[in-house]
Amino acid sequence: MDFKAPAFPPPHVRHSQEILGDNMSESITLAERLSKALRDSDTLDSWNQIGEGYKSLRGEVEGTIAQLKKSHVNPATVVVVMAEVNGGLLMIRSSLPDGYGKLALPGGYQGANETWQEAGVREVFEETGVVLDPKKLMLQSVETIEGNINLLFAFHTKKISWGDFAPDKNKVLSVHIQTEAVECAFETHTRHLRRYFSYLRRLVSAAV
Repeated sequence: MDFKAPAFPPPHVRHSQEILGDNMSESITLAERLSKALRDSDTLDSWNQIGEGYKSLRGEVEGTIAQLKKSHVNPATVVVVMAEVNGGLLMIRSSLPDGYGKLALPGGYQGANETWQEAGVREVFEETGVVLDPKKLMLQSVETIEGNINLLFAFHTKKISWGDFAPDKNKVLSVHIQTEAVECAFETHTRHLRRYFSYLRRLVSAAV
Protein backbone atom coordinates (compact mmCIF):
# COMPACT_ATOMS: atom_id res chain seq x y z
CA MET A 1 0.00 0.00 0.00
CA ASP A 2 1.36 3.39 -0.97
CA PHE A 3 1.70 5.77 1.94
CA LYS A 4 2.17 9.52 1.61
CA ALA A 5 3.92 10.92 4.63
CA PRO A 6 1.99 13.79 6.27
CA ALA A 7 3.56 17.19 6.80
CA PHE A 8 5.88 17.09 9.76
CA PRO A 9 5.94 18.70 12.21
CA PRO A 10 2.19 19.41 12.18
CA PRO A 11 1.11 23.07 11.79
CA HIS A 12 0.61 23.72 15.52
CA VAL A 13 4.09 22.38 16.29
CA ARG A 14 5.66 24.46 13.53
CA HIS A 15 3.91 27.54 14.94
CA SER A 16 5.26 26.77 18.40
CA GLN A 17 8.76 26.52 17.00
CA GLU A 18 8.40 29.91 15.33
CA ILE A 19 7.39 31.44 18.66
CA LEU A 20 10.11 29.78 20.70
CA GLY A 21 12.95 30.38 18.24
CA ASP A 22 16.46 29.39 19.32
CA ASN A 23 15.22 28.08 22.66
CA MET A 24 13.83 25.09 20.78
CA SER A 25 17.00 24.19 18.87
CA GLU A 26 17.14 20.64 20.24
CA SER A 27 13.47 20.04 19.47
CA ILE A 28 13.87 21.42 15.97
CA THR A 29 16.83 19.11 15.39
CA LEU A 30 14.69 16.18 16.48
CA ALA A 31 11.86 17.34 14.24
CA GLU A 32 14.18 17.56 11.25
CA ARG A 33 15.47 14.05 11.92
CA LEU A 34 11.96 12.66 12.17
CA SER A 35 10.88 14.59 9.10
CA LYS A 36 13.72 13.05 7.10
CA ALA A 37 12.67 9.62 8.28
CA LEU A 38 9.18 10.30 6.99
CA ARG A 39 10.39 11.54 3.63
CA ASP A 40 12.53 8.43 3.22
CA SER A 41 9.69 6.06 4.13
CA ASP A 42 6.74 4.90 2.08
CA THR A 43 4.98 2.54 4.45
CA LEU A 44 2.64 3.00 7.37
CA ASP A 45 4.99 0.90 9.50
CA SER A 46 7.63 3.63 9.29
CA TRP A 47 5.19 6.14 10.74
CA ASN A 48 4.43 3.79 13.62
CA GLN A 49 8.14 3.37 14.31
CA ILE A 50 8.70 7.09 14.81
CA GLY A 51 5.49 7.61 16.74
CA GLU A 52 7.31 7.68 20.07
CA GLY A 53 9.72 10.29 18.74
CA TYR A 54 6.84 12.53 17.73
CA LYS A 55 5.27 12.17 21.17
CA SER A 56 8.58 13.20 22.74
CA LEU A 57 8.80 16.28 20.52
CA ARG A 58 5.22 17.27 21.21
CA GLY A 59 5.70 16.89 24.95
CA GLU A 60 8.84 19.03 24.92
CA VAL A 61 7.19 21.79 22.89
CA GLU A 62 4.11 21.87 25.12
CA GLY A 63 6.26 21.85 28.25
CA THR A 64 8.34 24.80 27.06
CA ILE A 65 5.23 26.77 26.12
CA ALA A 66 3.80 26.15 29.59
CA GLN A 67 7.00 27.48 31.18
CA LEU A 68 6.91 30.60 29.04
CA LYS A 69 3.32 31.29 30.05
CA LYS A 70 4.40 31.21 33.69
CA SER A 71 7.35 33.54 33.10
CA HIS A 72 7.37 37.00 34.68
CA VAL A 73 5.79 39.74 32.57
CA ASN A 74 5.85 43.37 33.71
CA PRO A 75 2.46 45.13 33.69
CA ALA A 76 1.91 47.97 31.24
CA THR A 77 1.35 51.58 32.30
CA VAL A 78 -1.09 53.93 30.58
CA VAL A 79 -0.93 57.66 31.31
CA VAL A 80 -4.11 59.72 30.84
CA VAL A 81 -3.84 63.51 30.94
CA MET A 82 -6.35 66.14 32.01
CA ALA A 83 -5.33 69.59 30.76
CA GLU A 84 -7.20 72.90 30.77
CA VAL A 85 -6.86 74.37 27.30
CA ASN A 86 -8.71 77.39 25.88
CA GLY A 87 -11.11 77.52 28.81
CA GLY A 88 -12.11 73.85 28.83
CA LEU A 89 -10.80 70.34 29.22
CA LEU A 90 -8.74 68.96 26.34
CA MET A 91 -10.35 65.83 24.87
CA ILE A 92 -10.27 63.75 21.71
CA ARG A 93 -12.78 61.79 19.67
CA SER A 94 -11.22 58.38 19.21
CA SER A 95 -10.83 56.63 15.85
CA LEU A 96 -9.69 53.38 17.46
CA PRO A 97 -12.05 50.37 17.31
CA ASP A 98 -12.38 50.37 21.09
CA GLY A 99 -14.51 53.45 21.70
CA TYR A 100 -14.74 54.63 18.09
CA GLY A 101 -16.36 58.06 17.73
CA LYS A 102 -16.65 58.67 21.47
CA LEU A 103 -14.91 61.30 23.54
CA ALA A 104 -11.88 60.37 25.61
CA LEU A 105 -9.06 62.04 27.46
CA PRO A 106 -5.73 62.00 25.61
CA GLY A 107 -3.20 59.44 26.77
CA GLY A 108 -1.45 56.18 26.03
CA TYR A 109 1.19 53.66 26.99
CA GLN A 110 4.41 54.64 28.72
CA GLY A 111 7.51 53.69 26.75
CA ALA A 112 10.45 51.78 28.19
CA ASN A 113 12.80 54.77 28.08
CA GLU A 114 10.60 57.56 29.42
CA THR A 115 9.05 58.70 32.69
CA TRP A 116 5.29 58.65 33.10
CA GLN A 117 5.33 62.46 32.81
CA GLU A 118 7.21 62.28 29.52
CA ALA A 119 4.81 59.63 28.28
CA GLY A 120 1.85 61.82 29.17
CA VAL A 121 3.01 64.93 27.32
CA ARG A 122 4.17 62.84 24.35
CA GLU A 123 0.77 61.20 23.99
CA VAL A 124 -1.00 64.57 24.27
CA PHE A 125 1.22 66.01 21.55
CA GLU A 126 0.78 62.99 19.27
CA GLU A 127 -3.00 62.99 19.64
CA THR A 128 -3.73 66.74 19.69
CA GLY A 129 -0.61 68.70 18.71
CA VAL A 130 -0.71 70.51 22.07
CA VAL A 131 2.61 70.88 23.89
CA LEU A 132 2.52 70.48 27.67
CA ASP A 133 5.22 70.78 30.32
CA PRO A 134 6.02 67.40 31.93
CA LYS A 135 7.06 69.22 35.11
CA LYS A 136 3.51 70.57 35.43
CA LEU A 137 1.88 67.14 35.50
CA MET A 138 0.50 66.20 38.91
CA LEU A 139 -0.57 62.63 39.60
CA GLN A 140 -4.27 62.43 40.48
CA SER A 141 -5.00 58.73 40.80
CA VAL A 142 -3.72 55.25 40.00
CA GLU A 143 -5.80 52.14 39.43
CA THR A 144 -5.22 48.72 37.92
CA ILE A 145 -7.70 47.75 35.24
CA GLU A 146 -8.40 44.55 33.30
CA GLY A 147 -5.27 42.97 31.89
CA ASN A 148 -3.22 44.21 34.87
CA ILE A 149 -2.72 47.58 33.21
CA ASN A 150 -1.78 50.39 35.58
CA LEU A 151 -3.83 53.45 34.68
CA LEU A 152 -2.35 56.79 35.78
CA PHE A 153 -4.50 59.94 35.66
CA ALA A 154 -2.53 63.17 35.76
CA PHE A 155 -3.56 66.84 35.79
CA HIS A 156 -1.62 69.60 34.05
CA THR A 157 -1.49 72.33 36.67
CA LYS A 158 -0.98 75.21 34.23
CA LYS A 159 -3.85 76.49 32.08
CA ILE A 160 -2.79 77.14 28.51
CA SER A 161 -4.09 78.70 25.31
CA TRP A 162 -3.55 76.94 22.00
CA GLY A 163 -4.13 77.77 18.36
CA ASP A 164 -4.27 75.06 15.72
CA PHE A 165 -4.76 71.48 16.85
CA ALA A 166 -2.97 68.74 14.91
CA PRO A 167 -4.48 65.36 15.81
CA ASP A 168 -2.98 62.05 14.71
CA LYS A 169 -5.56 60.91 12.16
CA ASN A 170 -4.60 57.28 12.76
CA LYS A 171 -5.89 57.47 16.33
CA VAL A 172 -7.99 60.62 16.59
CA LEU A 173 -10.99 61.83 14.60
CA SER A 174 -10.98 65.31 16.12
CA VAL A 175 -9.92 67.41 19.12
CA HIS A 176 -12.49 68.93 21.47
CA ILE A 177 -12.55 71.42 24.32
CA GLN A 178 -15.10 70.10 26.78
CA THR A 179 -16.92 72.34 29.27
CA GLU A 180 -19.26 69.81 30.87
CA ALA A 181 -19.29 66.16 31.89
CA VAL A 182 -20.26 63.63 29.22
CA GLU A 183 -20.27 59.86 28.75
CA CYS A 184 -16.83 58.89 27.47
CA ALA A 185 -15.42 55.99 25.49
CA PHE A 186 -14.06 54.50 28.72
CA GLU A 187 -15.76 54.25 32.11
CA THR A 188 -12.65 55.42 33.95
CA HIS A 189 -12.53 58.58 31.81
CA THR A 190 -16.21 59.25 32.50
CA ARG A 191 -15.65 59.03 36.25
CA HIS A 192 -12.70 61.43 36.22
CA LEU A 193 -14.53 63.86 33.96
CA ARG A 194 -17.52 63.97 36.30
CA ARG A 195 -15.24 64.42 39.29
CA TYR A 196 -13.41 67.29 37.58
CA PHE A 197 -16.53 69.25 36.62
CA SER A 198 -18.12 68.57 40.01
CA TYR A 199 -15.05 70.13 41.60
CA LEU A 200 -15.35 73.18 39.34
CA ARG A 201 -19.01 73.62 40.31
CA ARG A 202 -18.11 73.53 43.98
CA LEU A 203 -15.47 76.20 43.40
CA VAL A 204 -18.00 78.43 41.66
CA SER A 205 -20.56 77.92 44.43
CA ALA A 206 -18.00 78.73 47.10
CA ALA A 207 -17.06 81.95 45.32
CA VAL A 208 -20.65 83.23 45.14
